Amino acid sequence: MVFLISCTSKEPTAPPSGQIPDYFPNSDGTNYLFTITETDSTGILRTGSRYVYYDGDSLINGTSYLFQKDSIRMSTEIEERISNFRKSETGVFYFVDTSGFAAALPDTLRNRMTITSEMQTLLLLLAEGSFWQVFKVTIELQPEITFAPYRITANHVKEEDVLLHLISGDLNVTAQKIKYDLEFRLNPEEPAQKFTAFSWVAVKIGIIKIEGNSIVVNAILNGEVNLADSSKTVTQNLIEYSIP
Repeated sequence: MVFLISCTSKEPTAPPSGQIPDYFPNSDGTNYLFTITETDSTGILRTGSRYVYYDGDSLINGTSYLFQKDSIRMSTEIEERISNFRKSETGVFYFVDTSGFAAALPDTLRNRMTITSEMQTLLLLLAEGSFWQVFKVTIELQPEITFAPYRITANHVKEEDVLLHLISGDLNVTAQKIKYDLEFRLNPEEPAQKFTAFSWVAVKIGIIKIEGNSIVVNAILNGEVNLADSSKTVTQNLIEYSIP
């Protein structure tokens, strides 16, 4: 099996840092608590919570990443996850785990696949009309002829006021709404399957809500590329946070 990993990424030129809103506080000790609701076409499947904690760092292929530690409780199940991310002046980038996606591809495609090593889940320079490529997998069909079996793009939808129902009390915030579109297809001659999710981010808080197809939500929150279950819709709402 051969994977071609591209470690380069083009980032837009950033203005002076004082002009960049902080939609992703990430100092050590920052933590969040979300409620989770999973549904499908029949109704509510499960409810639970997600606790997120930032602490520590690592070096992967010469790039410094921070640790994001998730503890997800659904019914009687507890799942622990560790993700690697970095934050620049222009965006938030997760190191990509492609093991689940690669397993879904036939060997004939897997051996000709090029994967970017990071997923840009957030653009910090959000403005009306902002659009960016989050992640893309490319397969070479013939020399200089490629297609993208898996691609995620994002765009800024609008600014809106959101009332947060925190454990410590209600809080009104102004949030930026972002739409994420995921397209997947194994055959370039067939229509792509399309999945969508939305997130809301607030200055000096971070993500306050995310909802949509579960495979898109997991990609945005953890840099996970996995098509194992696309039948669920997930909603996560922030109910408490602490930023040192």
